[in-house]
Amino acid sequence: DLDQSDSEFILARGGAGGLGNNLNSPHEAQPGKVGEELWIELELKSIAEVGLVGMPNAGKSTLLGSLSRACPKIAPYAFTTLAPHIGHVEYDNPPRVIAVADLPGLVEGAHMNIGMGHDFLRHIERTRVLLFVIDMAHSPDPLHDLKALRHEVEQYSPDMAKKPWAVVATKCDLTVHGALQKADMLHKQLRKARKRGEGLGEQFLHCVSARFSEGTGSLALKIRDLCDLHEAESQPGEEEAQEPRWWVLLEEARAAVAATKIEG
Repeated sequence: DLDQSDSEFILARGGAGGLGNNLNSPHEAQPGKVGEELWIELELKSIAEVGLVGMPNAGKSTLLGSLSRACPKIAPYAFTTLAPHIGHVEYDNPPRVIAVADLPGLVEGAHMNIGMGHDFLRHIERTRVLLFVIDMAHSPDPLHDLKALRHEVEQYSPDMAKKPWAVVATKCDLTVHGALQKADMLHKQLRKARKRGEGLGEQFLHCVSARFSEGTGSLALKIRDLCDLHEAESQPGEEEAQEPRWWVLLEEARAAVAATKIEG
């Protein structure tokens, strides 16, 4: 695993070089030896700083397209995304770019490799933080979806489950489906669990309408803060992180925000 700078590993050794003829021995030469040959498969694990994790058709691709200039395939059916798509969120003051990965949708049992579970879960092994994307418009029980996703990640890798994470409630513009009411209910359920000492560990819950880029600008700023939190926790000898600043829900009178380039 080449996870350190300047790491080296010899996969195959080249053959010994031959010696050609010369003026003194024009008819004599030594042939070289054939080197090792093999087929290898290289896997790139460090693909992004932020991973979008969610059920199929939860709105991850639309969210990525709203946060960045990425153009993933978007369609109204499950498993539109079969391979990770990377988008780059640009910031000013100070200038910075954070890579966000839209990952294929997970199903219950993914940690047991049901569906393409291991193929999908391995993509988030090297992300710094995780955003769990929950469909507020069509999910009958958003809290169940969140717990199911957390369970799959924890069962696949306990270390991966320790990454800083947050919840993004998507499709909140579809009020005909009671999306905002479901988001508010999820907010209350998580807050009550936290008060009982049974909190899941989320840093914040944020509502967006990625289709209209509503709430995605402020979400991008929270993503930057979450990445900074991970860096602070990774530094040895640092003090423990402060209590997370969380529970920011959009009001119904939301303002459209351009999210391609974020200032602040």
